[in-house]
Amino acid sequence: MLPFKVRQAGHDSLSTFGLRPWDLDSFFEPIFSNCGDDICVGAYPVDIHEEKEHLYVEAELPGFSKDEINVTLEDFILTIEANRKPSKADGAKHLTERRYTHVARRFRLPKSVSRSNVDAKLDQGVLTLKLGKR
Repeated sequence: MLPFKVRQAGHDSLSTFGLRPWDLDSFFEPIFSNCGDDICVGAYPVDIHEEKEHLYVEAELPGFSKDEINVTLEDFILTIEANRKPSKADGAKHLTERRYTHVARRFRLPKSVSRSNVDAKLDQGVLTLKLGKR
């Protein structure tokens, strides 16, 4: 793999870790795929495919509502984050397996993607982003 340059607001950094150009989080996956006592942080499966006029990103985010999902595109870096807060229940707890969850992925997109032509849809736990190309 070739090194690639990631430019974020205010600074430049050069990755020499041989990461796939699409998937910046593969380097950080061991960090973001663990559970603690009160928080579970992890990744989620994503498919990316390209057609002549569009780039499609499909992310599995089961159990998240659209209000819990945040999508940003800055300097051709697509970030998809989802946060679920713990449910509050009155009375004694007998079993607690569902936790506060934060999942996040980042992808470097090709410069052919138009930042002004993005369509997002959440259906049955799958977030589909349709990004137009220049």
